[in-house]
Amino acid sequence: MLFLSMAAAFGQETCHIVSDRSHYTAGERLFCAVTALSGTGSSVSSLSGVAYVGLYSAEGLESGAKVELIDGHGGGEMMLPKTLPTGNYLLVAWTKAGGQCDQARVISVYNTGSNLRTGQVEIVSGIETGSLSVVTEESDRADIMFDESATVSVSLIRDCGLPEYLPIACGRIVAPGNAEPDGETISVRISGNENYEGLEAFLAVPGSDELYSAPIGRDGIVCFKSQNIHGHKDVAFVIGKDDQVGNYEISLEQPFAASLNLAVPPMLLSESLEDRIAELGNTGLDTLSDVFPTRKPAFLYGDKEIRFSYILDDYTRFPTMRETFIEFVSDIRARKEDGKTDIRVRFRDNSGANYLFDRKRSLTLLDGVPVFNQQLIYDYDPALVKRIDVYRGVYFMGNNFFRGIANFVTFEGTLPGFVFGSDVKILEFDGVSPVRSYGAGHETLYWNPLVRLEAGQPLQISLPEGAEGQFILNVEGFTDSGKAVHRRIILK
Repeated sequence: MLFLSMAAAFGQETCHIVSDRSHYTAGERLFCAVTALSGTGSSVSSLSGVAYVGLYSAEGLESGAKVELIDGHGGGEMMLPKTLPTGNYLLVAWTKAGGQCDQARVISVYNTGSNLRTGQVEIVSGIETGSLSVVTEESDRADIMFDESATVSVSLIRDCGLPEYLPIACGRIVAPGNAEPDGETISVRISGNENYEGLEAFLAVPGSDELYSAPIGRDGIVCFKSQNIHGHKDVAFVIGKDDQVGNYEISLEQPFAASLNLAVPPMLLSESLEDRIAELGNTGLDTLSDVFPTRKPAFLYGDKEIRFSYILDDYTRFPTMRETFIEFVSDIRARKEDGKTDIRVRFRDNSGANYLFDRKRSLTLLDGVPVFNQQLIYDYDPALVKRIDVYRGVYFMGNNFFRGIANFVTFEGTLPGFVFGSDVKILEFDGVSPVRSYGAGHETLYWNPLVRLEAGQPLQISLPEGAEGQFILNVEGFTDSGKAVHRRIILK
């Protein structure tokens, strides 16, 4: 009954998305805020750890981003490709738990360096922007307050005088993957070798403690359940096999829906808008990075209580790893067995009182990346190693367990001078987007995707000194009970 209840709940989660503005030039950054709601809309949902944001033309997906959700709220950004044709696009967000978006935002993109168009672009003699569904107030400053505690996005933009388009009802988005309550599930497909079924595979972020493991399925798919990897990273895919691994190829499975079953409203253009379009663009952003909390990963081996670090500069430097082990690192022992070098770490037994070496091979890492051919570590240049972190516990990773872990951390943190075996593949990975607020842009004076307002707490905003023209303040979000709040004010 509990399983059925959770399945029903996962099928009801809906996302609401807001962007910092609705007009962009190709090549700019688009900033957004995402809120996950229960299917009934009665509350903010905390089921999912990641939301997917897609920008769609009439032809399909044009750009995507991942947004980390903490207690149902998140903020992120995506780079709009410089090659985007002029036209209207739909911006949507969803989670794998629900696959629902309440409404698609209509985003207008202008590419002044290309004559290409996407979707319908209608050339008209005059433009009437029409009123939005939200009541617009006029003032020289804004004092905003809500009866309930709320989390909102705040944007203050220059009124560019270009046509705005109302959001359209969205609904279900068909995207691959299952519910992700703890963070993104990263799916990797193996091709070119069918002999790896059941073997354990590892996904590591070099230079960090982030390490995930999962068995290789019959279909060649490996699904790593992460706690979210942040930003653009090189990640290492490793097949956990001691002996030689044959040739194979890997590819990341696409987590975004390929297209939407929605009509994109036509863009209206006229010669009278040419000067206004030419003024668009946010150059010279004063960006504040990482101003919001992020989910802290639960590492497979991050037991700091039983970690000991050997700082190699604290002792005489030795020219070989063998001498380093013998003379300095008492927690590591290297032995030859069947012609192969085994590296074993002294681990703490169940009583917690004794530290022992075991016949079972320990796990060795270089800058956090598993190295199963331990002869490569044994032959590695210790002059490149800053420290050796020894973890003295017993660690369970998927179908394997290791008595003790040794992580060889280099000065650069990028595996310098290391030649990988055939078991390792390096690939580029786009993780969840950074959460940023910024100000001092030409088009957007201020953007903050996650402003927390307690009940009765005022939000006071006024134009910066010297600002000329008309500006739009948009405050949009939800109270803790799931009630939508929205204020749109014209500031002059």
